[in-house]
Amino acid sequence: MCLFDDEPLARLHAAARERGLETLVEVHDDKDIARVVELGLRPDLLGINNRDIQIGETDDGDVGVTERLAPALPPGVLLLSESSIRGADDARRAREAGADAILVGTAILQAPDPGEAIRELAAVGWPAVATGRDRQGQDLWDHGS
Repeated sequence: MCLFDDEPLARLHAAARERGLETLVEVHDDKDIARVVELGLRPDLLGINNRDIQIGETDDGDVGVTERLAPALPPGVLLLSESSIRGADDARRAREAGADAILVGTAILQAPDPGEAIRELAAVGWPAVATGRDRQGQDLWDHGS
């Protein structure tokens, strides 16, 4: 969100949808969420980046960003908690905050045994969303219209 003005962002999102592409819109703060709502964007995934890319934050972020912002998301959103997931405890915190999935990179790449790191993250468990309903039991956004 922070890299685009409103009109180009809305046009890019619409163009992706028109071409049958799934969309991921990334937010980092309350203002980004407000823009998603105000612009009427309905991405397939809404990512909360736990790092602040505007200041070049790397591994200093915290899953607390997901915990703080998740309650403000519109109903029916499929939530991806991105970055600053250091292990199973952070994955669990993201899940408990409402994340449907996590994006992990550094923790796996730097792990002595990447396979074991993946197994530990996966063992946290995630509720199935394949039913077409979100974590509150509401229908996911219908992108067919």
